[in-house]
Amino acid sequence: MNTSYLPETINLHFLSACEMGCTHCFAPFVDCGKLSLSDLKALILKLAQAPRTLGMPKARRLNFVGGEPTLHPHFLELVQYAHKCGLSTSIVTNGYSLIRNGIPKELKVLELVGVSIDSLDHARNRKIGRVVRQNTISENQWYLFFGELSQMGVSLKINTTITQHNVNEDFTDFIRKTNPSRWKVFQAMVVRGQNCKGAEHWKVSRKEYDSFIERHLNVGSALCAEPEELMRGSYAMISPDGRFFDSAEGYQRYSDSILEVGIEQAWNQVQCDADLFLERTRNY
Repeated sequence: MNTSYLPETINLHFLSACEMGCTHCFAPFVDCGKLSLSDLKALILKLAQAPRTLGMPKARRLNFVGGEPTLHPHFLELVQYAHKCGLSTSIVTNGYSLIRNGIPKELKVLELVGVSIDSLDHARNRKIGRVVRQNTISENQWYLFFGELSQMGVSLKINTTITQHNVNEDFTDFIRKTNPSRWKVFQAMVVRGQNCKGAEHWKVSRKEYDSFIERHLNVGSALCAEPEELMRGSYAMISPDGRFFDSAEGYQRYSDSILEVGIEQAWNQVQCDADLFLERTRNY
């Protein structure tokens, strides 16, 4: 069943650029252009003005994702603009730029920062591609970064994607020490036309994924498991060129331009399964 309403959280993939090269990344957007600053602001305003259903929180959340959002030349301006439009704001980042250059004061408006951490081991991160010019982020650097976020009053979420490279890694102590509001653990997903080349080297089976989850159940309620079948067709996502898209059928299917046809018509052209959406978000 497709949800007819726009969900509480919208993931805005507003750029495809990233300084890392994770082999499992589903969002290189090889088939997309990009929006101008003025069009991005027009899109954000439309999302802020979109009707909300009964029971939905007062403010819809706009999650800035990529690519790597901090690489966008107008990243801070767009986050500030979304906040002024009445949207709750969050980002998902690889952390490299924010750790290297510091967290800008403009990001105090964020409700949540999600960080992508697939390993705490340097060699393993290099295999995954979570590296910038052979540099990786150390465990101690993460602790310092999370301390800065806490001082700013911004909540922490950790995202980990399970591949053949990290399926046997133990994150228990790290998650207990960092105590994120959520630890989302994804089963790496193959999307035709985006990351299918070489997928046989990193894809994990459901059995392997479940084994990882079972070994980490003792970290507590922060753990949010998202196997492949729970993710497909259960997210509201917008591409860099301003179209809704889904991967319910194993490839990225795009709507018409939201700015051209409006939110309602564009949203009805993609799939977001209401039951899967509710199952995926019920513990948030």
